This record gives sequence, structure tokens and C-alpha cells, in this order.
Amino acid sequence: MLAPLLLLVTLQASEPKPLEWDPKLHPAVMIALGSYWVVTEVGLKDSLAPPQCRWCATNGFDDGVRKSLVWSNTGTPDTLSNVGLAVTPVLLMALDAWMVWSAGGDWKDWVLDTTLMLEASFAAIAVTQTTKFIAGRERPFVAQLTPAQKAATAAPEDNDLSFFSGHATFTAALAASAGAIALLRGYRHPWLAWVLGGALSLATGFLRIAADKHYFSDVAVGWAVGTGIGLAVPLLFHSPDSPVTAAPGPNGIGVAARW
Repeated sequence: MLAPLLLLVTLQASEPKPLEWDPKLHPAVMIALGSYWVVTEVGLKDSLAPPQCRWCATNGFDDGVRKSLVWSNTGTPDTLSNVGLAVTPVLLMALDAWMVWSAGGDWKDWVLDTTLMLEASFAAIAVTQTTKFIAGRERPFVAQLTPAQKAATAAPEDNDLSFFSGHATFTAALAASAGAIALLRGYRHPWLAWVLGGALSLATGFLRIAADKHYFSDVAVGWAVGTGIGLAVPLLFHSPDSPVTAAPGPNGIGVAARW
């Protein structure tokens, strides 16, 4: 009983604890990673997406989960999953604003927190986006179509970008990074970010399966990658005790480690 109470006391800071960050480097990295996602998704998908599936075979486990979870009206979970993708950052940033206020911080602390949350999340989604173009896995609903029907889907360039789920990756990375930053900052109850964000990510991921846009393995890998990168970026690059530091140099970004 005493240990949890002591932990909560240590996490109640009078003001947010400082983080390791470079005001020139990390906002630029966040913008660059976010731009990569937008440009490849909106402007270059036609040219980067494989013209046909490279990973076309299915497996019994994914097929079994698909049959159990796909809704008869796939449009509804598809819409709801997009809502989850949009709502997750809004709610987690609102939660961070409350944590900042509770710790006696100001709007600059909140801007820093959200910048670093997005840096981690955009790093995770950049990995996802690149993997999708390389893997070329056929989406589950596309696998049920004839060749003529595949060419006539609403977005044929998106047919073979199933692995792995961007929705699951992005929401998991947001949840993980929000909780990690709250912990490093010394905010009260940082676990709230993990609980709220985790619930939203789980719901969003399962809705992607229900919409027949992803197999369970696509979503599970997205959760794993998003959580891993979402935790690693704040803990490795922004913790005052981290052995890893990054800074802009004359020939790019320099990364140093001590051990």
C-alpha cells in the first residue's frame, strides 16, 4: 500500500520537470516526419504503391479472426476508425493540457509536450508508411475480389497497403509517448494517458479489422511498433538521464551515446 502512495507523491511536481530537447532540431524533425507522411499519402501514393500485391497469401489465423470480427456493413467501422484516428490526438493533447495546468505549467510547456508527442508519433507512422510500400500486402477485402473488381475499387492504389496498420501505429504511438512524457515531466497520474490512449488505440485497431481494411496481424504489428517507438523517442532522446543525445551539425543531425 505504501509504495503506490510514495510513487504518486514523487510524481506531484510544483512545475513540469525540464526535458532534453533542441528548439531548432526537434520541431524541425517533427515537421519533416509529418510532411513525409502527408506527401507520401496524398501526393506520391500512386507512384510509390506496388501495382499489384507482393504479399498475396493469407493464413488461417488472420482469416479466422476476420470472419469473427468483420461487420456486415463495413462502412460504419471504417468511418468510426477514422473518427478514432482524429479524436485520439485531440483527447490526449487535452489531457496533457490538464496535466500541465495541474503541475503549474503554462502554454509553452503544453506546446513542447505536444511537439514531442507528435515527433514520436510521426516517426512511428513514417516507419509504417515505408513498410507498406515495401511489403505490398493485399488488403483483406481486396483479396475477396476478382481481378476486374480489384481494378475498380474506390482507391486501387491503396489495395496492397495492408501491412501494417497506420491507424493502429499512430494511435498507439500517441498513447505511449503521451504517457512517457507525462512521466518524465513529473505530472500527476501519467498512467491516465496510457489508459485513455490505449483504449482509443485498441478500439481504433479493432474497427480497422471490422471494416475489412486490415488483418489482425497488421493491427497487432501496428500496436507493437507504435508503442515501441512512442516510448523510445521520449525516453531515449528527451529524458535528462538518457544516454543518447541528438543535435544538428554541419552535415546533418549528430547522435551521440554514452555508456
